[in-house]
Amino acid sequence: MTIFQELQDLSLKMNEEHSARNARMELEAKTGKPVVSPLNAKDDLLLSNKEGRNKEKGEQ
Repeated sequence: MTIFQELQDLSLKMNEEHSARNARMELEAKTGKPVVSPLNAKDDLLLSNKEGRNKEKGEQ
């Protein structure tokens, strides 16, 4: 791989990351709510499953 190709790949990668950041910031500006939460997907699934079990048992 030439230096030019490496720089081109790096540029494309940086542009993609910047686009994702801009999209997140635009969505947050439109909704007024943060898109990123302190929960990760695993925690969210565990929370959802726990809430579902509690509702089945009549708990809240």
